[in-house]
Amino acid sequence: MTDWPSIVIPTFSGLVGAGAGGYTAWKAAVKAGSDARNLAEAQRLADETERKTELARSAARGIRTIVADALVRMYNIPTADKQRQAGSRDATSAERTIEMALAAHSTVQEVIRHDAYLLPDEVRSRLEAFFLLLGQATFAVLKDQQVSPDVNAYGRYLDLSLQAVVRGEEVPAHVEPPNLSDVNRPQWIPDQHPARWT
Repeated sequence: MTDWPSIVIPTFSGLVGAGAGGYTAWKAAVKAGSDARNLAEAQRLADETERKTELARSAARGIRTIVADALVRMYNIPTADKQRQAGSRDATSAERTIEMALAAHSTVQEVIRHDAYLLPDEVRSRLEAFFLLLGQATFAVLKDQQVSPDVNAYGRYLDLSLQAVVRGEEVPAHVEPPNLSDVNRPQWIPDQHPARWT
């Protein structure tokens, strides 16, 4: 007669052992797949961060040039007094003066529309504040007034912020922009002087 327990028990033990080993192998494969997906996701995020950083640096380089050009235009605008002293104040020169101011303002406006979103938030808000200051400076030019030196000082502060983005350095601490409507204000300088301010 066949001894069934001696046949069934080893067979059953072998099946259970194979099943447990298969489960362990399956579990290891799932973990390895999960680790590979996590690693791939981490690499994708690192690549995305690097791409955004490079785009911000590229945008900051271009914006620095445009801001510098806008400041040069604003500060090279001859005031009505200077034009009168030189004997060249006429409708054409007044028109040219207004065109220079509006060109400086509109150039920065285009940058805000097209490239500012690439900048870090705090630098983008400084660019927008600079745009508002340029608007006030343009209005001063339209009224034959001198452009406030505070616009230039804030432009320097913005430039230092953009330089920090280009270099991958820490952006200077936030400073409120000058209030050009306050005629009794002292000359604007940042509360905490950023590196390279002097």
